[in-house]
Amino acid sequence: MYPNGGFRVFSDMHTWGNASAENHLDTDRSETGLYPYRQKLSWSKRAAGYIPVTDEEGEEGFIRIIGNAWYRRLLPVLAVLVCAALFLGGVWFAQKDEVAGLDKTAVSYHIDGVENTDEDSILLPGISIINVQENATHVEATLFNPEGNGCYFKYTVKLKDTGEALYTSGLIEPGKAVTEFDLDKKFQAGSYPVDIIVETIDLKDPEIIYNGGTIDAQLNVTK
Repeated sequence: MYPNGGFRVFSDMHTWGNASAENHLDTDRSETGLYPYRQKLSWSKRAAGYIPVTDEEGEEGFIRIIGNAWYRRLLPVLAVLVCAALFLGGVWFAQKDEVAGLDKTAVSYHIDGVENTDEDSILLPGISIINVQENATHVEATLFNPEGNGCYFKYTVKLKDTGEALYTSGLIEPGKAVTEFDLDKKFQAGSYPVDIIVETIDLKDPEIIYNGGTIDAQLNVTK
């Protein structure tokens, strides 16, 4: 109605009651509290409409009706929910292709000249000795899956004479290795024959198991 201004707003009327009103709008049916007009509304309030009135001196103008902008109060909550959804979505996309059982301790590992170039075969690395201190469990030894293999490796170290498992790795990807791990028991000084069993699992379908191998090795325990 007034694209270029030129109208006057006498007062504001709230859609909620307030006993502190100094002026009132009198009608045949009721008396409504009025409040000083404020040109700029707070972010949680909105102009719900205008009522044309005439003051006691005959001047025409309007009373602005102020309502709560409830949807604006929800904006911070919505912003938090959107951020949470984006974060959880990012985590989900990051993990959705992750294979269950991957060894989290495996690191990238490369040995010059040790790479499988035959896609129809599996290259098993050699390991003959595992060294550990007496009455200790932490081992620094490399359990390696050479680059070019079309499968995961899963290592298990067992005592040859009893078959007791001392360590089992998670799935190790080609080009990665576990370079240190902990045994499940401590040993006195000496040499103990062990079997290092290598299971081979398909990269695309972990349910498919290929032929693996067993490596004869020694657990060398020193003081």
